[in-house]
Amino acid sequence: MKPVIVGTYDLGGEPVKLWLRPGTGGSCRGRGHEKMTRMEIGADHDDWSDIFEVALHEATEFVGVRLGCQYSPFVDYSQDMTARLIVQTHAQHSEICARAGAFLADCYDDLKAAWKRWKKDQR
Repeated sequence: MKPVIVGTYDLGGEPVKLWLRPGTGGSCRGRGHEKMTRMEIGADHDDWSDIFEVALHEATEFVGVRLGCQYSPFVDYSQDMTARLIVQTHAQHSEICARAGAFLADCYDDLKAAWKRWKKDQR
């Protein structure tokens, strides 16, 4: 299946275009030609909770990076996100949760409906 747009939602004051795509896991990509961040959630999970967990992960990671909580312990020419740390104070953690929570509340119904259609179309 081809990726499908779920919608565009505010995440910490920035528009984010949310997509479902084949596979599992998730990613956020820079602004590109659309001039906004593209968040992709792999839709090939059997449980809704897995979809929501990936969306939660991507949203909190995105906000943490935007708040300057990203730390690279060494020069990383590969730009591999798995080599980075997200370090935050308690106040920053609260802010990350607030921004990500508002985003997830806003996109929840649309994301769940899009995922259900995705699963139905796979049959």
